[in-house]
Parts: sequence; C-alpha cells; structure tokens
Amino acid sequence: MVIAWALYVLLAPVNRSLSLLTAWFQLVYAAIALSGVLNLVAVYHLLHTPDYLTLFGSGPLHAQVLLLLNSFRYAWTLGLVPFGVHLVLLGYLIYRSGYIPRIVGILLAQSQSCNAI
Repeated sequence: MVIAWALYVLLAPVNRSLSLLTAWFQLVYAAIALSGVLNLVAVYHLLHTPDYLTLFGSGPLHAQVLLLLNSFRYAWTLGLVPFGVHLVLLGYLIYRSGYIPRIVGILLAQSQSCNAI
C-alpha cells in the first residue's frame, strides 16, 4: 500500500487519474497475491501440525494440501493480469514524466510484453 501511494504521489503531476488507476491496479494485485499466500500458510500449518495427520488421515490430508496448493497457483495466475496492466500503465507514466529516465518506462512496458509472449 505504501509503494502504491508513493508511486501515485510521484507520478500524479504527469496524469493524476492515470496515476490513481495505476495505484488501484497495484492494490488489486497485492490483495490477490495476499489471498494466495494465505493458502500457502494453511498448507504449512497442515503439514507441520501432527494432529492433522491423525485427525484427517493420510489421503484426505494430501488432498487438502493439493487443493490449497492449486488455489495458490490459480490466485497467483489471476493476480498476474492486474500486475501486467499496472506495469504497462506505470511504464507509460514514467515515460511521460520527464524526471525519471525514459528508458525505465520503456523497460517496464517491454518486460510486460515479453512476459505475455
């Protein structure tokens, strides 16, 4: 949240509404990524608490761990969409800013297009 706010303040003089949109995309990405990481925390607790093995048994415990790992993967993949939009918008704002080297903006936008291929 602090980075989104800082980038908004830094790039607001270029285009206030586009800078705000960029910050929102970054916050959406952060929320999706956090929900995915919480699935990994649940996997850690399932695997490192001995009571769960006796409570569930081996088969259901492995199924639940696999479900949580797949949920993390889906959340991570879904989070890449707003992150990509954020990178393109951020690259454009940096390119137009004039007080940050334009090559940084080009590289940000280019890195996103290379990842899409």
